[in-house]
Amino acid sequence: MMKEAKAFLISNLKKIFLKLENVEISYEFRDSSQTHIIEVKPNSNYKTCEKYIREEIELENSFYENFPSETMLFITEDSLSKIKSPDLVLKYKLAYNIANTYTPILLSSLLSKNQLANAGENNYALAA
Repeated sequence: MMKEAKAFLISNLKKIFLKLENVEISYEFRDSSQTHIIEVKPNSNYKTCEKYIREEIELENSFYENFPSETMLFITEDSLSKIKSPDLVLKYKLAYNIANTYTPILLSSLLSKNQLANAGENNYALAA
């Protein structure tokens, strides 16, 4: 049953990660306590991000409905419990508008005519 629960959590944590911005999620199944530990960073997402909080509640409800004998624990960076050997780490992803990533420039406006004329030459100087 633990393997199914682990696969369920990994799949759902990836989905949550893709829905949120500026979040880091780590997951570990701890054999010693038979606990699924999920760490969410930064602390502000864990405590105040309504979108994250809704996702966490939905995940908890679904998890305990499917795996009532399993234990799950959510933690954050200021928790006493820490993830020691993560089974999954999802780090920050960059969100940007691709339309703004390309800005055409006129090369001659940045370089002098001499720099343009010598663009293909290597000029090495030694300092003593």
